[in-house]
Amino acid sequence: MNQELLRNTIRNISIVSRKFRAFSNRKVKKYGLNNKTIQMLRHIKHNKGITQKELCDIIKKDKSAIARGVSHLEAIGLIQRETDAKDKRIFRLYITNKGQKLLPILNKLYTDMAFIALDGIDESTLETLNEILLQIENNILEHVQKLDKEAKQ
Repeated sequence: MNQELLRNTIRNISIVSRKFRAFSNRKVKKYGLNNKTIQMLRHIKHNKGITQKELCDIIKKDKSAIARGVSHLEAIGLIQRETDAKDKRIFRLYITNKGQKLLPILNKLYTDMAFIALDGIDESTLETLNEILLQIENNILEHVQKLDKEAKQ
């Protein structure tokens, strides 16, 4: 396969990802949020009582990044921390009413951004694109799993 085509394809995927992330960060800035804090907020909503450690494992970010994001979400009133009943060193995270009310607004915002980004691309092409991107993701995950196995040996 043509190496230049391979490089350009991966480069274009990366560029589109960065540009969409920058675009979405600008759109949600007025709420005092960014992509990372929105991701945390969504996981906290769907995993009531999740710990920061569990959030780290799901999101695949380091403890300090999660701690900063959680502190920010708490400071602006979107989540609350509660001490674990069995282990006082552990804090459980819960979305507040304010956070619950904001999520549908954010979801609509992301839907609108997706329409902007994908304007002019027909549904059939999008389905094909999704299949291709899933294949790329699976290829990478398969290789990472092999590397993990080798590292354990």
